[in-house]
Amino acid sequence: MHIVKRIAIVAQDNRKNELIEWSFHNRHILSKHEIIAAGYAADVLEGILNKPLQKLPPGTLGGYQQMGKMITNGEVDMIIFLWDARGTQPQEGDLKTLFHLAEQQNIVIAGNMPSAEVMLHSSFLNEVEVDAREAV
Repeated sequence: MHIVKRIAIVAQDNRKNELIEWSFHNRHILSKHEIIAAGYAADVLEGILNKPLQKLPPGTLGGYQQMGKMITNGEVDMIIFLWDARGTQPQEGDLKTLFHLAEQQNIVIAGNMPSAEVMLHSSFLNEVEVDAREAV
């Protein structure tokens, strides 16, 4: 049985080339899951994966707020977030909010290529999430 996870992918401007290379290399895995992305990252991923995905507007035009709502509503299973740690971004407050919401919802976040690789190749992608209250 194949488990479909909802993976939100965000890449800030200086990380777009890494996103292209990484997603091409992992297209066989990514294409099996529901991908959520905003702006340019969504366009890149849709082309590389050759499948429709859930496209949000660019982060600065409300995409990060929409992603935050999806996180709050339990519509995201994991986040791959390639940020540029070298400088401040105009949407930095929105990004901190996304991290905070993900932490509240216990959503795993990869912040760089090595952690994204680990997550993508882990058993997490094939596990069915069980509510702890149901397990008792």
